[in-house]
Amino acid sequence: MIDPSSRLLVSRLSWPSGQVRLEAASQIAALILAGDAAMKTAFLDWIATRRLENEAATGVSIVEAFGLSASISAQELDEAITVPSLLSEQLIDRTYRGVRRPPRALSHAPAGARPTPTLKSYFDRHIGQVVPPVYRSLFGRLGSGGPLMLERWFVEWCWLQEQLGEPLSSADVLRGDSARNDTINPHVRQTEVYLSAWLRTLAFAVAVKGLPSALAKDLALEAMAFSPGLASLRPAARPTWSSGWLKSLDAEGYEAVAGKLWRAAARTVAADQALIALRAVETADLGFAELTLRRALHRDQLPDAAAQASQPALSQPLGLEGTFSGLLAPAAPLDLLADPLLLTTAVHPSHWGRYQVDFHPVGIQLAHPSLFDAPAMLASNGEALTLSGQDVLLSTWTFWNADWQPRRPRQIIRLGGFATTMSKAVLTKLQRSRKARGSLRMDMVRGSRAHSYEDASVDVERRWIDLDG
Repeated sequence: MIDPSSRLLVSRLSWPSGQVRLEAASQIAALILAGDAAMKTAFLDWIATRRLENEAATGVSIVEAFGLSASISAQELDEAITVPSLLSEQLIDRTYRGVRRPPRALSHAPAGARPTPTLKSYFDRHIGQVVPPVYRSLFGRLGSGGPLMLERWFVEWCWLQEQLGEPLSSADVLRGDSARNDTINPHVRQTEVYLSAWLRTLAFAVAVKGLPSALAKDLALEAMAFSPGLASLRPAARPTWSSGWLKSLDAEGYEAVAGKLWRAAARTVAADQALIALRAVETADLGFAELTLRRALHRDQLPDAAAQASQPALSQPLGLEGTFSGLLAPAAPLDLLADPLLLTTAVHPSHWGRYQVDFHPVGIQLAHPSLFDAPAMLASNGEALTLSGQDVLLSTWTFWNADWQPRRPRQIIRLGGFATTMSKAVLTKLQRSRKARGSLRMDMVRGSRAHSYEDASVDVERRWIDLDG
């Protein structure tokens, strides 16, 4: 018999809230590492009762990311998993290196399976809603075979729907739009169905169409739930300055409130660091607001409100070792002559189909490594992500949870905040060499609800604020 309290905790791995799932995975791992036999039994039972490949692979991802290989054997995982996939198989192989395992048969829809034409519009429309649109574009790597893979993805999804009858999501919850250009993390049952159908499509392509196994395994990693280097990163306590500001927006105005939050956050950073980005979120019964501030350097006049500051993304090669540490190389060079020059950049693991937001509530922002003279080393100390070079701390990123609602306004991108810093000495030198002024890019999203949050009206305000005025 499964211990009820242990069963309750593992059930949280299926909750719609990313914060809840991350906290559940962390606590499950801590208990198993401490020798809690009841929790280990409940966790393996949760894996054994999964009927979708992606859910079972999530369990294996937790074993890898939190270092549970000494507590749970490869044989125990193999015996628990009833729906293996290319993802779960390679995660087990790289977690238990040197352990010889017989190959397992991977499932896909049987020959003669036909899609349901009436569901085609639903399937196409919800790519980009229940899963990121990158899954569609990833098949573009296969050239002329890409359209065939998309068709097969639909076939596999229809077959799973027929077998399991998972509810069709009715809310048009988008993962991004042109006005806001960011990502949210609604996690619904169809997320699991789409990703499982994706993995089954890859298994079909290897078994029937001759897709190279190495390429299929690389694509399968896009569904990985955890980046091993990020799993141990814990949210900080929510700063006191990040709450209570929503009610001040009408009386004081967006810019004044943003300035107060920036100054309050800046007072909390280390003496050798300078604040270069922050995000704060607040919800209330009748509305919400989310504020993102990013530091930039500009010459002469303050940029126009419509002026955009490009923010190239960085891809950190994780490799099969699963470490998040290593030399950080920019995917695109930073134009140091740009005006305005944005100091932060988005950081992603090399496989980031799920954007890591299923378990992390905010995007990672660090100082762009091109701002520094030496190569930057990326690492996690459990409390923050850090960039270091030649024994100098160059940049830090910390995040916290702003709320724990399993349901929340779908207009809110994420229920978490963050703060990013960079070396004060480097920033001062850079600003002097450019003869530049400091500015803040403000992105404020505010919502006011009517009868429910589904009726909320949303206002998006973008401005530049002069820091040196």
